[in-house]
Amino acid sequence: MHIRIGEPTDIQAISKVHVASWQSTYKGIIDEKHLSGLTVEQGIRRWQRTFEHPYRDQIIYVAAGSNGKIAGFVTGGACRESDMPYEAEIYALYLLEEAQGSGCGRRLCTALAEELMARGYRSMMVWVLTDNPSIGFYRRLGGQFISEKPIKIGSGTLMETALGWSDMTLLGRKSGTEKPES
Repeated sequence: MHIRIGEPTDIQAISKVHVASWQSTYKGIIDEKHLSGLTVEQGIRRWQRTFEHPYRDQIIYVAAGSNGKIAGFVTGGACRESDMPYEAEIYALYLLEEAQGSGCGRRLCTALAEELMARGYRSMMVWVLTDNPSIGFYRRLGGQFISEKPIKIGSGTLMETALGWSDMTLLGRKSGTEKPES
């Protein structure tokens, strides 16, 4: 996989990955009616807005195979959580099911972290659905538990967990710790 900056010409492929990843990753977590209602066309409009009006310091990286097909993406930038002591945030990281477990996600996160550090950011966080099996990925990258909050998606209310790296240079260099017992 080749990691590169995402471009507006990638919008349709990014949207396809986004929808396919939600439908495979969140099956049994998010209600089926919501998942089946997701469309690439809706995603294209959302991603067009993202490229036209990015959040502060927002970066988008894509992972493309030798055939040019995009198998995943990551986006992040300045932290959107004013009450969190983190400077940067991973807004989204999604991979096609067949690309998961290949090291592609780690490479995307590393590329994002390196670019954000080059821009002066030193700490980073991510929100991930608590029931998402990929939460272990962020913990293996060294993400430490910060907090939890409810989020409404479709007809359900789910829990999101915030994980963070107070020092982005440590991303991926040590195991994260589990959430403390309540």
